[in-house]
Amino acid sequence: MPCAYQIEAGAKAPGPVFVIGYVSEGVTAPNHGFGCFETGCDEFHPGETSPGDGLFVTQFEAGDSMPSGSGGILGCQRPPNEDCYAVDPETWTATGDGVVTAFLGGNNPPFTTTVEGLFFDVSGGDIEMQEFDEGQPVEANEMGMAIMGVDPGDSMPNIPVEKAIFCPVGSSEDNGRRKLSLAKFKLTLDNMKKGHF
Repeated sequence: MPCAYQIEAGAKAPGPVFVIGYVSEGVTAPNHGFGCFETGCDEFHPGETSPGDGLFVTQFEAGDSMPSGSGGILGCQRPPNEDCYAVDPETWTATGDGVVTAFLGGNNPPFTTTVEGLFFDVSGGDIEMQEFDEGQPVEANEMGMAIMGVDPGDSMPNIPVEKAIFCPVGSSEDNGRRKLSLAKFKLTLDNMKKGHF
């Protein structure tokens, strides 16, 4: 199966994967990635420690493991020789199946979503997860991380983000990927303590 949910610390990557997850304060990053914390959003590098509880996206290779103090919300196989990359919400349109992780830093105007997904709000201290549908209005000044499954031709709202990262999903994923992912996300939500990590 190309995607996994609720990935626990210590889990080993079976091959090239990307992981979108959460981390506690003081965890040492095993790989390069991007994360958002109450103090802001920025890239992180191997060996750096997390400044607080936060959310991240990173890539793993075969045998890499989730560090203690972190967990994966979603992890998917990447196609051979393909990596995650930053995208510009103003001009980007998906050319293949994948997942966009958009980090909002609290400076967005009100906007309307273009695809369905999940939003992880970090503004209140705890991380709260909310679902959103395509065409749903979003308030100004949101702070957190949105995860959106995309198909070829999908785009993002043209809003200021700290970083938007597209990760391609391996081709063995079935055609019902987006609906399947959201159903799994909903199960993940039900298993979390009232929306909090």
